[in-house]
Amino acid sequence: MRRIGLYCMLLLVSLASMGQGSKDYVAMLFSLDGEGVYTRDGKSENLMVPQNFLKGDKILLSSGTATLMLFSGDEVNLKANEEYTVSGSTGTGAESEKNSTFQSVSELIDEDHERISQRNAAYKVRGAFSAVKAFPSLSGLIDGSYAEVVLNVDVNAGFQLSLEVYDQATDEVVWKLDRITAKEVSLKDVDFVPGESYYWSLRARDVLDIGIINVWNDEKKSELKKFAYNEKIDYLTAYNYYKEQELMYDARHVLKLAIRKYPESDLFEYLLENLEIPD
Repeated sequence: MRRIGLYCMLLLVSLASMGQGSKDYVAMLFSLDGEGVYTRDGKSENLMVPQNFLKGDKILLSSGTATLMLFSGDEVNLKANEEYTVSGSTGTGAESEKNSTFQSVSELIDEDHERISQRNAAYKVRGAFSAVKAFPSLSGLIDGSYAEVVLNVDVNAGFQLSLEVYDQATDEVVWKLDRITAKEVSLKDVDFVPGESYYWSLRARDVLDIGIINVWNDEKKSELKKFAYNEKIDYLTAYNYYKEQELMYDARHVLKLAIRKYPESDLFEYLLENLEIPD
């Protein structure tokens, strides 16, 4: 087996997900156009997006406006100089399902903070060139028309990058881009075969990163949940579902659709930015 095939096996062995202890959050800051603080247990902290809140937290904007999403799905529009005390519960029925989605997203935010901190520390040790990575390192694929490999560096950083896609069974190149000219590399022209597995290889002088693509067959596709995107919670539900299914291209696609529909919602921008940060 070629050297790059070994990289693929090592990647499969090393991939793992981190978890954080769940907290009883009841609300989340969706957008912030201004400044303010929240107070919990007598201690005040500056507001930012994203931010999770417990029942009883007090929010006070000193300027601008903000949107708070209760985990029941209700939105609260906050204005400057009007203190708001966070309320909320897990609810019942549909509200309970919405609460479950928000709880999952809030835990992902906690995981992101930890993952980013560890990533930054590792990059300082490895150095800039070895830190050239791409997203996603592992994903299922149901539609290649919107699948993109996303680089974490400026493509004009002084060295030429290329991307190759290999059939994992034969270790043969099935598609190649000799010179990457944008941070987002579309895979729409790759002839993926349903049920087969592939991997991409990001290269400069040597292999910098690899990612595995498992193409779903029609039977697996038929088992997927269907989503109607009518409100913000629908996008979050779909995003969370696709991440759980390891369909990272679809999770990213949903966030891009949400940003297009709700450009004022900073949370979707945050989730996209941190989803694209390579492990």
